[in-house]
Parts: sequence; C-alpha cells; structure tokens
Amino acid sequence: MLLAATMAGCTAPQVDAQSLVATSPAECAPTNTATPEPDPTEGMTEEERQAFYDEMMAASAWQEDAGHVIAAVKAAAPDEFAEGRMLPQETGFQVSFDGAAPPEALAALTAATVPYKVVENVGFTETETGQLSDTLGTLLQDIIEPGLQWSAGLDPQERELEVEILLGEDNEEGQAPCRSVDPVAVADDLAARFAADGVDTFGFDIVVTTNWGEMWP
Repeated sequence: MLLAATMAGCTAPQVDAQSLVATSPAECAPTNTATPEPDPTEGMTEEERQAFYDEMMAASAWQEDAGHVIAAVKAAAPDEFAEGRMLPQETGFQVSFDGAAPPEALAALTAATVPYKVVENVGFTETETGQLSDTLGTLLQDIIEPGLQWSAGLDPQERELEVEILLGEDNEEGQAPCRSVDPVAVADDLAARFAADGVDTFGFDIVVTTNWGEMWP
C-alpha cells in the first residue's frame, strides 16, 4: 500500500472527500533523513539468531502452501475469483469472490493446511480489477508531466486506487526540488476521466501521494 508522503519536518496532510483521498502538495523540505532498517538479529546470541531464522523459514513454508491453495481456488472458479492474499500467520490466508463462493472453489480449499477466510459478494473479479489497473496506468501517462517518475496499482482489500508521484532526489544544498504537482488535482483529473469514459471503479477511492526520491536513475 502507498502511504502519505512524510519528509523530515513536513508531513503531507490527508484530504478526504467522496471517492477521493489525496495529500496536498508537499512544500520544499529539508534533506530526507531516512535511515537504514536495523538488523533484526543484532545483539542476539547464536542460538537466538538460529531460532529467528528457523521461524522465518517456517513462515515461508506455510505461505508457499497457502499460495498453492489460492492458485487452485482461482483455477477452479476463474470467473468468480476476486483476490487471494496472505494474512498474519495466526489467521492464514483469505480468498474473495465477486458473488457467492462457488462449490468448486470451496472444494479446492479443503487442501489448506492453515486457517483461511472466505469473503463473498465483493462486487468485482480479479479480471475486472486487472483491467481497471491497466486503465489507471494509461490515464496517468497523459496526466502526469513528463520526467516525473510514478507508480500505480490498486488494493482490493482497502478498495483503493493508489498512485505515488516521486519528485526527485534532494539537491546538494539539502533542499528537495520544488515541483508543481498537486496530488488533489491529479486525483480529480483521474476521477473525471474515469467518469467520462464510463469506467466502473467499483467504488474504489483514489489515493494520490507525493514523495521525494527516485525509483531508478
């Protein structure tokens, strides 16, 4: 999920309106003060470190098994399948369907070795959200000014269309570059184009954020 842009000394506020969630334009901010993630095993004994890695391997194993079951459920009911996702280990995984869960999909779930959750009547399929994601990317190519990097996708669980626009790296003087990008205007533009083209967004909110940095050189 994309998060609201947060810079040192400057956090972009949220504006919430009907079918629109977007951060306001970020001002020039001091140098990004992000620090590397600490080593989770730092300070552990050899036994504690081995136990930590064993736990990670066990988590990976159950997720792999769950992934196979999700794939089988999708194959059993491709026209009704909406989404499959991992949940915290104590709750396993979740599968969602456009309408009621088909019997063949429920049969595929019997192979699960961890707990699972079934969500019905979400109102869309994976095929439909995939097409919506493609449309989102196409529209953004026209909306976002050339030279700016961005990423986009959707989160079926949160029912959000998510866009992050990157404004470039900090300069040598420690001041982030000022770019004329208004996330609220981008979100408004997207909503208007979806409506004009008759695109069904399934009630997803449009979430647009800005941040300093670059995805590639």
